[in-house]
Amino acid sequence: TVPSRGRVVRGAGDATWGECRTVLAMAAALDWAVGTVVDALHTADVYANTVIFYTSDNGAQQGQGGTSFPLRGFKTMLYEGGVRVPGFISGGSSLLPTRVRGTTNAKLYHITDFLPTIVALAGGTTTRNRPLDGF
Repeated sequence: TVPSRGRVVRGAGDATWGECRTVLAMAAALDWAVGTVVDALHTADVYANTVIFYTSDNGAQQGQGGTSFPLRGFKTMLYEGGVRVPGFISGGSSLLPTRVRGTTNAKLYHITDFLPTIVALAGGTTTRNRPLDGF
């Protein structure tokens, strides 16, 4: 069993969504693990100075129990279902500008956009680098 912040996930057998059981159990385990990290940040009293980036690398793997529904395609395909993934930023940090807290952005971005964003949040600059994309 995997304790998950007040709930118990017993494993893939608890899911009832056909062959997606393993993927659902993996998502539950990830949820538990991230919750453990966030709890540790609170315990160490550093959550207020933390920014957490969550993202994935590609769409679901075809035939492995994952789904990219309602998008067309899977991992290794250039359709949206292969390349469009969820991502979000959270944390208790005042480093996140007030104007973006609690907002949603449906625009496309790429992981390489993170570098100038993270450097700027840390108070740095990328002016000595080549021109970079990012927010």
